[in-house]
Amino acid sequence: MFYLFPRKGQYLAGVFFVAALILVSITAYKGGDLVYRHGLGVMSLPEVTGEGHDHDHGDGNGHDKQSNHHVDTKESTTKASDTHAHDDTHAHQRNSQDHHANADDRAYIKDIIADVKYGWENGDGAPFRKHFLDFEGARYVESGGQNEGLKDLVTHHVEPEKDALEYLSLEFSNIEIYFENNFAWVVADTRVKGKVNKTGYEFDKSGYQTFLFRKVNGQWKVVHTHSSSRDYRDEGVKGEPKEDTSVEPQESDHSHDGHGH
Repeated sequence: MFYLFPRKGQYLAGVFFVAALILVSITAYKGGDLVYRHGLGVMSLPEVTGEGHDHDHGDGNGHDKQSNHHVDTKESTTKASDTHAHDDTHAHQRNSQDHHANADDRAYIKDIIADVKYGWENGDGAPFRKHFLDFEGARYVESGGQNEGLKDLVTHHVEPEKDALEYLSLEFSNIEIYFENNFAWVVADTRVKGKVNKTGYEFDKSGYQTFLFRKVNGQWKVVHTHSSSRDYRDEGVKGEPKEDTSVEPQESDHSHDGHGH
């Protein structure tokens, strides 16, 4: 055909060449666009904004699952914060209750000590029978001596004071109270003064007293006491104490020398 119409053949060849060039260009453009858009990170995915986006990530779930994850995380954080606040509230309430309980217990124990003071000063065994736990093996120690059991303490020590002494003054100070569950212990400074009827001997002593308490059926009970004292000496006076020239009491069933209470 090109031989029959040489000029037309040249024209058609030019048309075919241009068409082929256009097709190759289009193919190259499409291929390059595909690589650009879907190749290995050539073009970043468009930033997604707004609510309700649910395009697929290849697992059939799209952002629905991820969104739920974010919601769950937020809810978990909120629940954790609420739980922490709830725990803090309960801890504060427990601490507040413990504080009030200790305050009530301290007042209760101080009242017991005040009753014990009254009992000693008046030779009255009632406060001891009320506040001391009567149990086998109880021992009450005072300046090297002791009473075994509540009955021995009351009948051979507390009540005889009333007739043996002209007066007895007992003071507790610097009272320190400690608690551990249903157990408590008290340490206090003591000052005890008195005058023996039979001999006229007057004593003035200072020392320390320890009380051990146990809570029984909601009430604090004294389970042990220990006191120790020596002749009172003014803290402002240094050196050895002066020789005691007062008249010592005679030996009797109950000696009042060395009173500690």
